[in-house]
Amino acid sequence: MFTEVKGNLHIHTTLSDGTGTHAEVAAAARQAGLAWCIVTDHNAVAFGEQGWRDGVLLLVGQELNDPAHPHCNHLLVLGAGVDLAPYAADTAQALAAARAAGGLCLIAHPDEHSAAYSGEPEIPWQRWDLADQVQGLELWNYMSEFKAHLPNAASALALALWPKLAMRGPFDETLARWDTLLTQGPCVGVAGSDAHAIEYRMGPLRRRVFGYEYLFRAVNTHALIEGPWPSERTDETAAMLGQRLHDALRAGRCFVSYDALRDGTGFRFGLRLASGAELPMGSTVHWPAEGTLYAEAPAGARARLELWRDGCLIVSERGPALTWRVEEAGIYRVVARRWYAGAWRTWLLSNAIRLVG
Repeated sequence: MFTEVKGNLHIHTTLSDGTGTHAEVAAAARQAGLAWCIVTDHNAVAFGEQGWRDGVLLLVGQELNDPAHPHCNHLLVLGAGVDLAPYAADTAQALAAARAAGGLCLIAHPDEHSAAYSGEPEIPWQRWDLADQVQGLELWNYMSEFKAHLPNAASALALALWPKLAMRGPFDETLARWDTLLTQGPCVGVAGSDAHAIEYRMGPLRRRVFGYEYLFRAVNTHALIEGPWPSERTDETAAMLGQRLHDALRAGRCFVSYDALRDGTGFRFGLRLASGAELPMGSTVHWPAEGTLYAEAPAGARARLELWRDGCLIVSERGPALTWRVEEAGIYRVVARRWYAGAWRTWLLSNAIRLVG
């Protein structure tokens, strides 16, 4: 039995370059209705902050990057349980140390496009020669996408007042990289807010457009953990659930949801085998395997469901569900879109089901 729990990762506090404490992050997560959050400060950790905070399971990971070259190769490490900052100056060493410690290694904002008026540098991943050493990608980074849509002052002002207009979905090149990596082996896809809660300024105007609570109501990662999410708030349940959550993320039993369009809770993508077994997203199945892929939108939601195979769209349907009889091997994943402000916008992205020889 799997239990769906909604959370947010890639979060910064005053321990690095964020503006809120761990307690303030947890309070914002509770207000936003999250079950968990993972703080990932730059080359810094405060493991003593882990545990139940305001009814939210707060976990601590790291975002590693070379301090001498801060504008490339940022690595999210979850669940390692040790401070990896001593290795941050060398990406290869950081990856090796993180994997040796049992960490889940995810490439942060793999591709970035910083528009002219954003005033922020692009921070892409460049060490693609090490891609076989990571276990996943941050497919959708909220702040990375937002800064790509600020070509001038007028757009910056409009989107500061109505930021949902900017959000369309992950960059095409990031999805293409993911599809390629999935042909080589399992590769989990997650979303991150990259929350700093920074106040933006334009002349005399001051506005905190992206506070923690706002971002925690936007692009999230929903995980399917084994067993129930207990109501007991003890150190023992925190440790147990932290492990189950990391296991779910590592296995790809999770999906990306732009909850600001509509809460994605209840979305499912899986494979029903002819034997009667059901496999969740993130599964790898040896081909040939008779079965039917299915995708189900959250109850009552209106969406366009798309099934993709090997990076190509093969079927699209408007409605609450989609099914597809599997007749060939491939890497299958689902995208759900919703109509908002005159455009179909990415709402949900499943992890993949790999049917491989």
